Amino acid sequence: RGRFAFREGVEELLAQLREHRVPLLIFSAGLADIVEEILRQHLPDATSSGVVNVISNRMVFGEDGTVVGFEPRGRPIHTLNKGAVGMIKGSPHHDLSKSRTSVVLLGDSLGDLHMADGLEERRHVLSVGFLNDKVADRFDQFLGGFDV
Repeated sequence: RGRFAFREGVEELLAQLREHRVPLLIFSAGLADIVEEILRQHLPDATSSGVVNVISNRMVFGEDGTVVGFEPRGRPIHTLNKGAVGMIKGSPHHDLSKSRTSVVLLGDSLGDLHMADGLEERRHVLSVGFLNDKVADRFDQFLGGFDV
């Protein structure tokens, strides 16, 4: 079990989302398999509740258990193409989001500011930036891009 820590208050946030049936879509340029395993190990209620949905690259395994490829094929998710419509259109995730008019967008890169682009009913977006490294170099850019 690797060392990983969620920010303070995440369990309470997920409990509120579950209680009020608010979906949480996690867009990641990483691997869904890893993100989901971290959630299973550290926040098992999050994955079993159906509130948390991970939209990310997935490993494809062969019969012998080795990685033989990745999904989505031909268009891997990376920090500059996280726009929601391209990743969720035609999926169950799209149904979760299409009736929502407000989005709270949490991101740790400037490219994350575009994650809600193209959602049909999106009218209100509150963006929160997490500046985790190179703080002095990136502070002004984050301040100009994110609301908080």
